[in-house]
Amino acid sequence: DRPLNERGYENAYLMGKILAEKKYIPEFILSSPAVRAISTAFIFARNFNYNTTKIKITPAIYEAKTETLVKIIKAMDNKYKSAMLFGHNPAFTYLSNHLCEAKIDHVPTAGVMCIDFNVNDWANVEEGKGSLHFFDFPGNYI
Repeated sequence: DRPLNERGYENAYLMGKILAEKKYIPEFILSSPAVRAISTAFIFARNFNYNTTKIKITPAIYEAKTETLVKIIKAMDNKYKSAMLFGHNPAFTYLSNHLCEAKIDHVPTAGVMCIDFNVNDWANVEEGKGSLHFFDFPGNYI
């Protein structure tokens, strides 16, 4: 139930703006129901001009293990070619390392990993089959 603090709002806005400027705008957004996660998702969505009513609140993301997050990804509708998930650490750090063997030590608050998959069906996303396109976070700009 903890809200974002001032720095959290600033970092979310900064990263959402950077992604929007670089045209890294997802077709689909999923978020944990936690206040900080959904607040961050809304800030990013506004930067993307993404309709916030289309954000899918996914309770299973909260306190999820890697296996659960992979199941959520595999179950996504194939009409979407890109998606963005908002959740929590350490799960998202573990997820990135699991999917693309990225060897990221820690994804900081408002950190963003873009992972590419050479698949036509989300159900085919597998361990180690992703490619880390980029990893970015507010500390790179402050």
